[in-house]
Amino acid sequence: MAHIMKNIIVMFIAGLLTAVISGCFSHWPSFNGNAEKKTENADDVLGKIHHPLIDIPFMSATNENSDWLIINHSNLFTDDERFEIIQGRGAFLHFDTEHLKVITFPRGRGTTPNGVIYVFRNGILIRDVPYWEIYITSTFLTNEFRQVTRVEIEEIINSKLPPAI
Repeated sequence: MAHIMKNIIVMFIAGLLTAVISGCFSHWPSFNGNAEKKTENADDVLGKIHHPLIDIPFMSATNENSDWLIINHSNLFTDDERFEIIQGRGAFLHFDTEHLKVITFPRGRGTTPNGVIYVFRNGILIRDVPYWEIYITSTFLTNEFRQVTRVEIEEIINSKLPPAI
């Protein structure tokens, strides 16, 4: 009887160790920094990739002759605050919209962004996306952005630039 009890205890300890080890390896991507960062609520993502231009119909029949202005307002709240713009008709943006992506976050959480992408159509703000990081994977888009001052932007849109947050 003592021999059976000893085998049960050994099997219990082996099973417990197996569960602990497999639990550690199942969470390995989050230890390695490759997992998506989430809070306790599975729907509450802290940071996610967003393509702020991808769903804008730059070449639709109603937008065909629209004047577009895209502003990348970066390095917010620093001494190195920057404004870069792309300005013109939608045809040149129509094919490169997936090449501008940002890491963004849910609004209203008290998070301070590092930058904001603004999209204006005919001088009217249609989208603003605050972000932590920006990635431009198209040489064309990178070359199209040109640096300007806040005053120049506000002259172009004939009003004050919206607040960053």
